[in-house]
Amino acid sequence: MSKISLLVCLIVALFVFVVDGSVHEQEVGIYELKKGNFSVKFTNWGATIISLVLPDKTGKLADIALGYDSIKEYMNDTTYFGAIVGRVANRIGGAQFTLNGTHYKLVANEGKNMLHGGPKGFSDVVWKVKTHEKVGQSPFITFIYHSADGEEGFPGNLLVRVTYALTGPYKLSVKMRAKALNKATPVNLAQHTYWNLGGHNSGDILSDDIQIFASHVTPTDKNLIPTGSIVSVKGTPYDFLSPHPIKSKINGLPKGYDINYVLDSNKGDCRMKPAATVHHKKSGRVMELSTNAPGVQFYTGNYIKDLKGKGGYVYQAHAGLCLETQELLVKIAGKWKNCRNNSSRVKMGMTTSSSDSSMSKKMVWIWTENKQVMTAAVERGWNTFIFSSHHRHLAIDWSSIALIYPLFIEEEELFDNEHRRVASFTEVSSPQQLEQQLQPVDMQPENVIIDLLDWQVIPAENIVAAVQGTNRTVLAISRTYSEAQIFLEALELGLGGVVLKVEDVEAVLELKDYFDKRNKEGSLLSLSEATVTHVEMAGMGDRVCVDLCSLMRPGEGLLVGSFARGLFLVHSECLESNYIASRPFRVNAGPVHAYVAIPGGKTCYLSELRTGKEVIVVDQSGRQRTAIVGRVKIETRPLILVEAEIDSGSQTHYSILLQNAETVALIPPSSENGHQKTSIPVTSLKVGDEVLLRVQGGARHTGIEIQEFIVEK
Repeated sequence: MSKISLLVCLIVALFVFVVDGSVHEQEVGIYELKKGNFSVKFTNWGATIISLVLPDKTGKLADIALGYDSIKEYMNDTTYFGAIVGRVANRIGGAQFTLNGTHYKLVANEGKNMLHGGPKGFSDVVWKVKTHEKVGQSPFITFIYHSADGEEGFPGNLLVRVTYALTGPYKLSVKMRAKALNKATPVNLAQHTYWNLGGHNSGDILSDDIQIFASHVTPTDKNLIPTGSIVSVKGTPYDFLSPHPIKSKINGLPKGYDINYVLDSNKGDCRMKPAATVHHKKSGRVMELSTNAPGVQFYTGNYIKDLKGKGGYVYQAHAGLCLETQELLVKIAGKWKNCRNNSSRVKMGMTTSSSDSSMSKKMVWIWTENKQVMTAAVERGWNTFIFSSHHRHLAIDWSSIALIYPLFIEEEELFDNEHRRVASFTEVSSPQQLEQQLQPVDMQPENVIIDLLDWQVIPAENIVAAVQGTNRTVLAISRTYSEAQIFLEALELGLGGVVLKVEDVEAVLELKDYFDKRNKEGSLLSLSEATVTHVEMAGMGDRVCVDLCSLMRPGEGLLVGSFARGLFLVHSECLESNYIASRPFRVNAGPVHAYVAIPGGKTCYLSELRTGKEVIVVDQSGRQRTAIVGRVKIETRPLILVEAEIDSGSQTHYSILLQNAETVALIPPSSENGHQKTSIPVTSLKVGDEVLLRVQGGARHTGIEIQEFIVEK
């Protein structure tokens, strides 16, 4: 349970598989996949997810999928709870289209329009269970469905296959594919689960923070049919390029959100890329959505009213949210316009960052008798506490004011409240003692706590090397934040966790800041494509070279800009040239006044960088990591001014001054044709070139973004 207090992941991926053969009649039933305390239930009516249970930051389990208690209710459902929808997800205007010169009239089910495949779409049919393995290393279930020629008015026979699998701890994948057997036909499958990260019965989702990595949407008419245009989200309630509570902008809309976003990161390839994140602060659950589809429909359950759900709980408007990855159905009314297949992934966890880093799996247990330390730890999501056996009264006292998971030391072993052994405990003061503890022993507890009494760095490295590839998790007792950092970073992988034995609140705060920073490494920043509008020589100025303690790869650099509202991605000097050797540790960043991105969503001036200070290194896809500054050089050099804009004709311009030299370059967007161009030297930069830009709030106070009107020019 303590493992999931740091990060619990749920991954959902949507793909498609080709199948042969026919599907016969099958009874409707309920099926389960289970891995530890993570479980997902399905019905073959609509290949529907009917529940998804996982812990919150305190270890409390909750079902986060809206739904019903009985299959019969799903059969009479009009909300598409948890179902696979198709043949065509979303709306088809006038319930008709023309394909290859033939006009097709469909079965309308929303006024004159068709929604989610019609009254008997894929959500309202019986699917065949092809294979089902409930438990094991990777439990999975596969549903298949044969959609006949003329079904709901669509042409051609279609075979559809959906596979759900538990691919790891708290990871669920969903793979979908359809194959037209005898005629061309439109297909756009979507998974329609309504998520409420606080639990299906926890109220509305309006306080959830959401970030959608999309600068444009496809607007609709009064009947929610796409108009055919694509417009910017800037200055509209649809702008979630940075995280905001859903309720902060929903009042600008008649009922709520029900619109397709055109994702910034999708360039037509088949790789997963970030689409959205959702954060429920009370539970600590975070959901990330990644996809290779070009669009995602954001829907906030606007039309739910007095709907009796699981356990008799009555759902109201905004009880859940849907993020339906899909094709860009710019306009299906007369002509069919389609893009490609849909693949997506959802990932859930207990942190506010979107990270796959190993830090997300580290355990932190607290050993203290100080109530303030306990409170600080619980507030930061750490709820596992160690007590000596004669301090059980303290555990009882604290349990009355906070939800904690107490462990008790008895004869060099740790037990929970029900006297189940969860770890062994030992002191180590010699290499022989350490070697003995790392020997494989039958019935050895999965968790081992070691108190290193003398040396720390070398023993920690030996532990990491010895237990890798095993099912043993070693935690080291740490009496300061700096000791914890040593153990968490040993041999890059680090130990499985730490036991923070302190009576000082500051150590808890420092360790949490460290986790927040490390968890962001590997997460993706939203980068925008900007078009260069002006380039000119600007005279002499003091420019800053930043040398890092890390090597950078092609396509990596620092975010730098003259204005806080937009930072350019400046390439490192890692590329070879004819006249000078590469310096993959260096970024020739810009003049002394320029802003540079640093951890924590902050900025500082380039002139403020010092040895030991940290900066954010970002690559072409937006993936970020932290690096330490080793040296800063300030020298007078000729400068060049570059200006750019994101939207043509926009009044918002972004600028940067850089040294006028062939080794200084900006990073362009990834190429759509597969040819990866990682940099454009400023000496060859011209109007019309595209470069990458990080758009953020313009107002800053000591590097922190604030809500204040400011003019930068």
